[in-house]
Amino acid sequence: MNLSSLAAPLNTRIWRLTSLLILGFASGLPLALTGQALQAWLTTAGLSVAAIGIFSLVTQPYAYKFIWAPLMDRFEPPLLGRRRGWLVMMQLLLALIIFLMSQLDPVANTLEFSLMAVAVAFLSSSQDIVIDAYRTDIAPKEERGLSASLGVFGYRIGMIVSGGISFILADAWGWGAVYRLMAMVMVGLAVFSIFTPLIPDDEKQPQRQRDFGRFVLMATAAGLGFYMVRWLLVQWVFPAPDSLGMLRPVMLGLIPLAGALLASVSMGNALKFEAREDVNGFIYMLFGVLIGYYIGDALAQWLNPWMTVQFTEAGLAVAFVPKWVSLAETLIILTFALPGAYWGARLARFQLLLTPLRHYFDRDAAWLFLWLIIFYKLGDAFAGNLTTTFLLKGVQFSQTEVGLVNKMFGMFATIGGALLGGALMLRLGLFRSLVLFGLLQAASNLGFWVLAEYGKDAWGHFTLATGSVTQVLTGSQASGADVVVDWLLLFVVCFENITGGMGTAAFVALLMGLSSSGHSLVHYALLSAFATLGRIYVGPISGVLSETIGWPHFFIFATVMAIPGLWLLIHMKTRIRQLAD
Repeated sequence: MNLSSLAAPLNTRIWRLTSLLILGFASGLPLALTGQALQAWLTTAGLSVAAIGIFSLVTQPYAYKFIWAPLMDRFEPPLLGRRRGWLVMMQLLLALIIFLMSQLDPVANTLEFSLMAVAVAFLSSSQDIVIDAYRTDIAPKEERGLSASLGVFGYRIGMIVSGGISFILADAWGWGAVYRLMAMVMVGLAVFSIFTPLIPDDEKQPQRQRDFGRFVLMATAAGLGFYMVRWLLVQWVFPAPDSLGMLRPVMLGLIPLAGALLASVSMGNALKFEAREDVNGFIYMLFGVLIGYYIGDALAQWLNPWMTVQFTEAGLAVAFVPKWVSLAETLIILTFALPGAYWGARLARFQLLLTPLRHYFDRDAAWLFLWLIIFYKLGDAFAGNLTTTFLLKGVQFSQTEVGLVNKMFGMFATIGGALLGGALMLRLGLFRSLVLFGLLQAASNLGFWVLAEYGKDAWGHFTLATGSVTQVLTGSQASGADVVVDWLLLFVVCFENITGGMGTAAFVALLMGLSSSGHSLVHYALLSAFATLGRIYVGPISGVLSETIGWPHFFIFATVMAIPGLWLLIHMKTRIRQLAD
């Protein structure tokens, strides 16, 4: 009797929905560990602001997870099946890496610490790939809205634990102890995942299980090949930092990757591995990304003087010109790097990715749906990227008040919004829910405009006793001071988070509908990656724009940016209703 047969009796509706809730929690827990909690740890450790800014790049795997999603669909770990096997493996590895992070001093071991943070982001995004596909495969069509809202509910609870409660615990225990606690929680989640319900009609394929071991050997060979070639280049070929000038980073990127490909090909041939082209196709994609990056970077550097003149002649203040030029350079690089991944896949005939992509783009209005995914929450992305900065610097609220209202109350409001959105979707359907929730999301940005115009105490305030809560959570007898809470701040944050939770529930249901059951893992990873583009890459635009036009006009602009998504919704009314049928 194996683990799968032990879990089989648990395939009931209640257990299925409970599992989706807990898996949502597992998805949300690691996010703050590479975001707000990580920044707080680095700040208290004494790292410079510039160094902390560089650490923000560790979240990039969330935007590119669709690149390795096909490999997780192709190979099947032993014992638990394809979805649950990968899920348990990712969670155990997350627990291990988070624990190792907790043992490091971010100042004394900055390089090792940063590599661990990248590993957490990679494993967390990989866990998300599996959870999203699992939810899509196991949820009946009539339960998609409810499944999505439960997933968001659990996700937000996970973020409250790692991005809210952890701050309180860190004051008493220190961040190392908090991360060790999070590692133990991940172990518990891995044990839970063993007993999640089986996916109906998910037939085991012994060949995928046999190929998994060979895949691990090829991946190990590729990693060792990359590391050894890069070490030789740094130690013996290009030891001087100024050798080759601008070509040095290019050589240190492309040549080790060629070494990884050679090692992978050699191992695959030695094993007579039929699926070796799938692994090599992934490495070719990395080649494409790097080549696209270097081409974009060279073009951006060449255009730098011309862009500086153009922005200056456009009437921008001198202080803002370098920021807009830097933003333009980033967009130019992305313009070449992302297509580079696709052309690398085509060159290698990476069918694991190309076949699901063709299957998706054979759909009627496939490109329109992609634009809808990007634009639906774009207004929220513009405003949300700078909410904390606006409240602290723009309106001058205290860190305690912002943390309590924006993080704790806001998270619970999001959970309520997600549950309310899921319930309303059962009555309204997908299309009407997307329109209504999209309108409410756009209106919520105007609340921050009101705060920008009228400031603190426009509606008065009240005092909230919080000292006893801190004592209970930390076990410390030292009581904290009570917090003064602004009524307008509380209303604006709660309204924004409730409507955001409703919109997210409908949005996840849309992604589930667009993900075909045959290629759900790759489809959902691709679509959710497009959804994160706004959140990740709108940030630099938001920062420069808010400084240029001021906070009130910025939030008006964020509201206007919701209009394209709503227009697309109306335009695609018939197609979205067909999707939900």
